[in-house]
Order: sequence, then C-alpha cells, then structure tokens
Amino acid sequence: MRLMLYEAARVMLVRLAKWSWLKALAMKIAKQRGMKKAIVALARRLAVRPPEKHDTVPRRQISWRGDAMADWLAFGLEDAYADQPETGVIRRRRTV
Repeated sequence: MRLMLYEAARVMLVRLAKWSWLKALAMKIAKQRGMKKAIVALARRLAVRPPEKHDTVPRRQISWRGDAMADWLAFGLEDAYADQPETGVIRRRRTV
C-alpha cells in the first residue's frame, strides 16, 4: 500500500500537467526541502481522507471491525452508502 501511494504521488508531481491544490502544496515543499520529501508528504496527504460531515443522525449503522484491509473495505462501504444519509458505517480497528 505504501509503495502504491508513493508511486501515485510521484506520478502526480512529475508526469501530470494538471494543476491542483495538492500539487501546489507538494511543489512548495519540494522547493523548500526537496522532491523526495515532497513526494512522501503528498503520499501521506493522499492516504488521509477527511471525515465527511452529515446533517442527519444515521438510523441504521453498519459496524466494521478488522485490520487495515478491513478499514479500506469500510471506506468502500461509506462510498456505497454516501447517498443514503440514514445509513452510517462505523469503523473499528481490531486490537490484539
């Protein structure tokens, strides 16, 4: 997963001509600290997804427990139920 995020960030900075606020942020870091650190910073930014705010309280909740892979599956469930605000997905990391 880490390698894929790094590669996506590198492609976004080096190959893509389209400009975005993420690329602007990474280019600012690259100017100050170097391209490698900018790629890592962009990869970390791509890995984090800001929480979505809902105006309504979900009436039905789906609880999802597991490791990091299950956490990504829960993100997919959130996307699938994004148009239904009455359904919420609760992610819980499994502790050993």
